[in-house]
Amino acid sequence: MTRVERLTATILLLQEGRRNCEWLARELGVSRRTVIRDVQSLTAMGVPVLSFEGATGGYEIAREFTLAPLHLTWREALLLMLAVGGLEKMADTPFLADRASLVAKLRALMPEGQRSRVEALLSRVSLEVPERAQRARYLESLLQAVGSGAWVRIAYSESSYVLRPDRLYADRGFWYLEGIADGKSRNLRVDRISAVEACEPPERIEEPLPYGHPSHPLVRVRLTASGARIVEREPHLGKLIGGSGPTCIEFRCPPEELPWYARYFGGMGPDAQVEAPTELVDLIVERARAQLRQYQVSEESENGDRLMSPMPR
Repeated sequence: MTRVERLTATILLLQEGRRNCEWLARELGVSRRTVIRDVQSLTAMGVPVLSFEGATGGYEIAREFTLAPLHLTWREALLLMLAVGGLEKMADTPFLADRASLVAKLRALMPEGQRSRVEALLSRVSLEVPERAQRARYLESLLQAVGSGAWVRIAYSESSYVLRPDRLYADRGFWYLEGIADGKSRNLRVDRISAVEACEPPERIEEPLPYGHPSHPLVRVRLTASGARIVEREPHLGKLIGGSGPTCIEFRCPPEELPWYARYFGGMGPDAQVEAPTELVDLIVERARAQLRQYQVSEESENGDRLMSPMPR
C-alpha cells in the first residue's frame, strides 16, 4: 500500500466513525507514529480531521466532508474477485443474480490493463472451497432473519427449534446458522433445515453463558507436533496453537459440547492426550472401548466364516 492509498484508507475509515490511534495502526498495518504523521498530513491538506481526548478519544472526519468517486487499485480488485470467486464454489449463495451483476460491474470498473493483470493472477490464485452436493434452500430467508433480528421456527433433522438467528457463516463448503434457542447457543447446518417460518419470540428469553465462561469445564490437551498441525486447521481451535512443535492447549467450553471434543480428540489417537476434564477423558475411553468391541466382533465373524468354508480339494 502506497502512502497515498494509506491516506485515502485513513479518510474512509474515519468517515465510518471515531477511531483511536491504536485501532488505525492495527487496521493499516503501520506504527502508531505513522498514524499520527498521516493525520497531521491530512490536516495540512485541508481534510477536517477532528481530534478528541480521553478514554473515548480518537479521530474522526467532519460529517460534511466528502471524497470524489474512488477507483479501485488492482490489489483491491483482486481481493474482491477472490472473495466472489470463493462464493461461486458454494452449492448455494444468497442473491445469485446480484452476484453475477457484481462481477460484471467489477470487470467494467477496471481499465483493460488492470483487468488483464487481475485475471492473470486469478488463474493462479484462488480460495479453495470443497464442492458439496447438499443444497441450502433456506439461505436467503435466514439471511433476512439475521438482518432483522426476527425469531423463527426451524425444522431441523428430527428436531424443531424456536430460534433467534444471530449469524450465518460458511465453513468448508457448508453454510451454518448460529443462534439462540432454549438458552443455548446452537450451530445448525443450513442444508439440514427442512422448514423455516417466522414466529413470536418466547415469553422468557434466556441468554446462554459466554463460550469460555469460568463455570464451563476446562479442557486441557497435550498435542504432538503432528497433532498441533491437525488442530491448527480447525477454525475455532487453530488460534490456540502458538508454534510448530508439541504444545498444550487449554480452553473452556459448554458441557454439552464435550461429546464433540471426545470424537475430535479421540480420533487423533496418540497425537492428542486429553488431560482434563475427567468427563471428557471418560467419554474418549468409552468410545475407544466401543470401537475395540466393534472390530473384535468383526474379526470373530471373519474367523468364523473361514472355519465354515469348505476345505479346498
